[in-house]
Amino acid sequence: MINKKKHSFNIIDVLLIVLILASVAAVTIFFMMRSSTGESTPVKLTVTVLLADRTAEEAKAVSVGDVVSNGLSDEVFGTVVGVKKENALKYTIPASPDTVMKADRSPLRYDVTVTIEIDGYRDTNGLSYYTAFFSNTRRVAVGLKYSLYKVDGTAVGTGFCTSLVREEA
Repeated sequence: MINKKKHSFNIIDVLLIVLILASVAAVTIFFMMRSSTGESTPVKLTVTVLLADRTAEEAKAVSVGDVVSNGLSDEVFGTVVGVKKENALKYTIPASPDTVMKADRSPLRYDVTVTIEIDGYRDTNGLSYYTAFFSNTRRVAVGLKYSLYKVDGTAVGTGFCTSLVREEA
């Protein structure tokens, strides 16, 4: 025979429920405070991305006024405010160990420096910027790699952020 004994609430059950509710409340308060300590109004940032060693056709892919995204997304990363093209450096390896490596400008390859103006938000510790408020997935920082696309989906190129300047109000 199976003994069907009805379970009644005891002090351990009540403490367990209170502990779970307190944990959920603490986590919620932590994330709400963390999100609200960052800047909620955007600041103007000027980001420079170096697209190195491009062909002539690739160097023409971007121009001032283009609106670009980081990756194939519908989210706008910023507006191109400057494009500088110069012949890419080409290094010649010396034939003997006694000679020095030479760096010459290649007439067929280009380094393209793209300057983009974006609206950024400062994170909670004040050290990093993001392109969307409450989002830590779209970080903007020197040294990060960006795949730039025009809003129509045309690829501009992939390069690294070489500078980040905040405009002071």
